[in-house]
Amino acid sequence: MSEDIELYKFLMASPASFVGSTGECNPYVELTHVFENFLDYDKGYKKKDESHHLAIFRIKDETEKRAGVVIPNYYPVGELTSQIMTVFFGKLIIPLGFIRASNTYCLPERCDLNLFPKNLPFYSSKARFEFPVKLNRGVIKNMNFSKLDKVFIDASKVYQNALIDYPKDSSIAYMSLVSAGEILASEFKFKEKELYTEEIVCLFDEIRENWDDGNVKVGQLKNGMRQIKKKFVLGLSKYFDDKTVSNEKGVYKKLTGENIQSALEASYDLRSLFLHEGYRMGRHTRFTTFEVGLSHSIGDSEKLKRVLDNAPNFVVLERFIRFSLLKKLLSLHKCELIQFDENNPFDMAL
Repeated sequence: MSEDIELYKFLMASPASFVGSTGECNPYVELTHVFENFLDYDKGYKKKDESHHLAIFRIKDETEKRAGVVIPNYYPVGELTSQIMTVFFGKLIIPLGFIRASNTYCLPERCDLNLFPKNLPFYSSKARFEFPVKLNRGVIKNMNFSKLDKVFIDASKVYQNALIDYPKDSSIAYMSLVSAGEILASEFKFKEKELYTEEIVCLFDEIRENWDDGNVKVGQLKNGMRQIKKKFVLGLSKYFDDKTVSNEKGVYKKLTGENIQSALEASYDLRSLFLHEGYRMGRHTRFTTFEVGLSHSIGDSEKLKRVLDNAPNFVVLERFIRFSLLKKLLSLHKCELIQFDENNPFDMAL
């Protein structure tokens, strides 16, 4: 018996335990739980601190099904769902692929959820302190991807990749967090005086006044002084909010409004050292009782030590990047691109 050919079913997995379902009231996607085989009596049933999710979409594909015709790939629809859930709940949701698409049954990818340490906030089954929403799929009442912001789509994907990579290679994961922040910061525009020193701004003005093609020359000079790190620090720090400051006891040198810019600058420098000099910073970025300030190794240069003294660890940087993405999601919420039930803390938290 053939099912409704417009139904697409996408499988996702998470090391955190979720409950609930969106039900059929959502016109775009239905989120529900995928259970293990209860009939496997030899193994017995034991509740696991992890979840598998099924996203069910109704997609009207008018492509003619015949030999030689390429059927559109709707994988990004499922992937976007996992990205939004990862950001909103602050828990890693891994896209595994369709189990049914274009009236065809598919084998999804597999993942070992035991790789992810459950003591970390983005893998655990405990709600995040900076955005305490219950891990219940029913909170999300509507998802409409038609007008999603490209900055959010791209940054949330890189952020999601960071959480996937962290157990395997924390250096790559840290680099991905910085890259996600760079994407978020790219939407901001800055005045000359914000990016350049007073002397350079005066030089620009002098060139404009005394050269026939002064504006062109200034543009050429700016291309050679792109101030990428400055834009990253200034742009991303705009997302900082006191709600991201940890309330945990026994945590020292916390990330605050006073040190956010120096911490972001140091995290960017760490990524550059990894990309251009091969410095493996992963062992330093593990969570410690210090949110800002990473450990040194024998043989580290004075320059590197200064960077490590001001850099945030992975868990802290993840918390800030995730909260920045949430602020992007809030703008989508206000535009009714994504809606939540009346009991959610979204407006109160942000």
